[in-house]
Amino acid sequence: YKNILQYGVLGEKDPGEPLFSGRHKTGFDFYSFHFYLRNRGRIRCLALGDFTVNMGQGLIEWQGFSFGKGGDLTGIKRQSDLIKPYRSSGEFNFHRGLAINLVQKKWSLTGFASYRKLDANLVGTDSLNSSLTPFTSLISTGLHRTESELSGRGRVRQLAYGMNVKRTWRNGHIGFNMVRYRFSRDLQKAEEPYNLYALSGNSWHNLSFDAGYTLRQ
Repeated sequence: YKNILQYGVLGEKDPGEPLFSGRHKTGFDFYSFHFYLRNRGRIRCLALGDFTVNMGQGLIEWQGFSFGKGGDLTGIKRQSDLIKPYRSSGEFNFHRGLAINLVQKKWSLTGFASYRKLDANLVGTDSLNSSLTPFTSLISTGLHRTESELSGRGRVRQLAYGMNVKRTWRNGHIGFNMVRYRFSRDLQKAEEPYNLYALSGNSWHNLSFDAGYTLRQ
């Protein structure tokens, strides 16, 4: 509805995945829903369903589109709304839940909470149904064509939540960011030298400050 309200439902299947048959009698392999409200009183935006979060300059959370290094100076700073509705057919890089951005004069407060099931590679193959079995990595392809690919589907439950507090001025801003992830299983990487400082366990969090200032052009 104009630039105030948008909503949609998306269904997607990859080549080799059945449609309304076999393991997918309900239709598609992947469904996505988004409901997004803008600029209603103090609510800058409200997102229900699937959405992305882009905080700071992406050092702790950036799920939207961005350019890599290049000769274009306008690409130095990442630019995006903090909360955006998710409308892609990709099955990994988004949140599913609730997000809200409230504005009062020059202050902005954003919070989000998400709960999802993720595909993962588990340690070993003899205890796939055990909730205590660790996982070695998350699977981001979204492919569920073969028995091997199906064995990792939805094996890890993820709870994510975070917040952003921002103070803006005419030519700049300063913000505080927090994000935390909890998983239903422990992440256990292989005992190799290159994994010495890799993430591990079932709970990760990060905090950051970010600031920006524009001088003339």
